[in-house]
Amino acid sequence: MRLLSAAVEQAPVTVLVTDKAGRIEYVNQAFSQVTGYSMDEAIGQNPRMLSSGEVSREVFHDLWKAISSGNTWQGELCNRKKDGSLFWEHATVSPVKDEGGAIAHYLAVKEDITLRKEYEDRLEHQANHDQLTGLPNRVLAMDRLGQALALAGRGGKVVVVMVVILDDIGKVNDTLGFKAGDAAVIAFSQRLSRTMRQCDTLARLSGNEFLVIIGDIDTPAMAEVSAHRILEDCHQSLKIEGRDIFLTARIGMTAYPTDGRDPLVLIRNAHAATVRSEERGRNSFRFFTPKMDEEAQARLKIEGSLRNAIERNELSVFYQPIVAAGSRRLIGTEALLRWSHPELGSVSPDRFIPIAEASDLILPISDWVLRQACRDASRWQAKMGIFKLAVNFSPRQFRSLDLVEKILDILEEEGFPKECLEVEVTERLLMSGMNNAKIILDTIKSFDISLSIDDFGTGYSSLGYLQNFQFDTLKIDRSFVKEVDGAEASRSLASAIIEMARALHMEVVAEGVETVEQERILGELGCQAMQGYLFGRPMPANEFDVLIGL
Repeated sequence: MRLLSAAVEQAPVTVLVTDKAGRIEYVNQAFSQVTGYSMDEAIGQNPRMLSSGEVSREVFHDLWKAISSGNTWQGELCNRKKDGSLFWEHATVSPVKDEGGAIAHYLAVKEDITLRKEYEDRLEHQANHDQLTGLPNRVLAMDRLGQALALAGRGGKVVVVMVVILDDIGKVNDTLGFKAGDAAVIAFSQRLSRTMRQCDTLARLSGNEFLVIIGDIDTPAMAEVSAHRILEDCHQSLKIEGRDIFLTARIGMTAYPTDGRDPLVLIRNAHAATVRSEERGRNSFRFFTPKMDEEAQARLKIEGSLRNAIERNELSVFYQPIVAAGSRRLIGTEALLRWSHPELGSVSPDRFIPIAEASDLILPISDWVLRQACRDASRWQAKMGIFKLAVNFSPRQFRSLDLVEKILDILEEEGFPKECLEVEVTERLLMSGMNNAKIILDTIKSFDISLSIDDFGTGYSSLGYLQNFQFDTLKIDRSFVKEVDGAEASRSLASAIIEMARALHMEVVAEGVETVEQERILGELGCQAMQGYLFGRPMPANEFDVLIGL
């Protein structure tokens, strides 16, 4: 017995004995050396004291099921030491039975395998990651692409595959050496990583070739934002060995499921698109499908033209009257952005505003619209007294905490009263999940600026969100208004929206009123204000001057 006791106490592996209830009765010296807990600290405790939270419940369920049935369990456990650090053990846990064959104790013999696990992790990382950049390599990228395609197939989503070829690395190698070339590749890959969403994958396929996998999107066009950002990064120099280096890139893009469903086919298509991209010169991108590429280039042309539209005086603000229900008395106006392009003609807001939002051009454009609208409306407010100016705000603007300060500065500079401005947002902002949105809206409200929710009824969470925001005005979307003089169900729906707004102490404005019958019905339902072609189309500021008698 003394020999056995000495052997167990001096064994190089952890030995732990518990009673049937799982309370520790004995630990050897190795246990204390590995875990940091002395025998006195461990006696009477449950082995759960070592739990790290990194092991699934299923593992412990299987362990307990096995040993309580009289069987031995073996497996790997990630535990936590007394100092908080994690370690891995290979454990063998067995029941100890008494003379009658009943389980009396449990014996755990465990070996510290932390170093082996770290070595395995390093080997796995080396097998699946590029040694220079640390990015996933071709092997891991193909696995990630397969997972993205499977997920998109189940959810009806789109996956876009990009091949990014980095030009000029050869010149860097020739002039500054391979060490500088490697540094340029690392710096470029780090820039690319910062532009990616967490759910996207960036991998290095070869020396100057990268793969980008963009999943969980609804249309291929949504991936163009990432392509633009990559090309914009190329316009910024890299500081390599004290020198400013400028690189260029070519991007080929292809989409699942329209261009293919197999990972290898999609990568081949993206490679083919990079060849077509070279035809346009460097720092450009092409889609694999000609039609999709044509649409992308049209959007690119619009974005390029939009960048200088303010300086070229191509943008203008039109104003649509808002009238009181019944009397048709003019009580306000909504500012609406218009773009007249010298080649494309009048470009629809539905076409260019989403592009402006995707490229962040919406920020300077929105500032310009607010300033111009306040400048024009100051004349009308001076003549009419209380006069409401509704200005649309993009969800993109609410990412900046200085939005309120910017609004107040413009109001002061243009001499327009705060209480006459109405900040108009859509349900898309409320459902975006941005933490700043409510804070900014509440702050705007605190300065006596009105809040309006536009296009009401087009979002899926409308009713729940209205209770959490202090809106003054609710605008019924034109899609509801145009049916109000038709089916009884449409009228009932409009009535329900108006009654709900009343209960929340909100004024209701009906958009898109085009007929006298629509005006009559909405008035009877309790709508307080209206706008639409029946009362006036959007018009430039000089025509609005005439409307109010200036």
